[in-house]
Amino acid sequence: MLQRHSSRGLRRPRMLRKNIIIFEVAYLPVPSGYARDDISDYIQTYLPRLAPILSSAPTLLRADAVCCITRNMIAVDPQPGLPDYNLFAAQVSSDANVFGISTFNLREYAREAGAPFEKTVLLICLSMVLQVRWRIIPHKETFGCLFDLLMNRDDIVIALKKMRFDHQECRRRSVTEMNCRRSTLSWHFK
Repeated sequence: MLQRHSSRGLRRPRMLRKNIIIFEVAYLPVPSGYARDDISDYIQTYLPRLAPILSSAPTLLRADAVCCITRNMIAVDPQPGLPDYNLFAAQVSSDANVFGISTFNLREYAREAGAPFEKTVLLICLSMVLQVRWRIIPHKETFGCLFDLLMNRDDIVIALKKMRFDHQECRRRSVTEMNCRRSTLSWHFK
């Protein structure tokens, strides 16, 4: 069961039972100084500046995970072999279930794919929450899967057009992490 909210704001996923996620909207004040314009041609929400504040958000909101939505692209500290700016999403810090989610150009990508904007944001939030919950490392290749790294931002259209969790390698890893039968992973987003 997934609840969808069309409002802007902070998405707050909460695990009620093993396979049920509820998304709620809450608003937290964010201090100035988190955006950087010296990394790329576009303004970036720089997550390391928000980490001290947002790391406590799950406790404050009594949630298992928090997705902080921004109109800017996401930037993080550099890691070898991984992109560190112009991201759709990233974990705020390695020890917190807090994620930055970018909506930069997301309406255009959703329109191109024929998908609702709200569902597009929900899928990115769901992807981040499940990556941490199931300990899945996103793959650099684009399969149209929830766990595509999307090194090329335009590749999100492939996933949005597909809207199914049918990439066999990720399904296999997810089933292993969930310790459940394959039939429970028959998600199809309409």
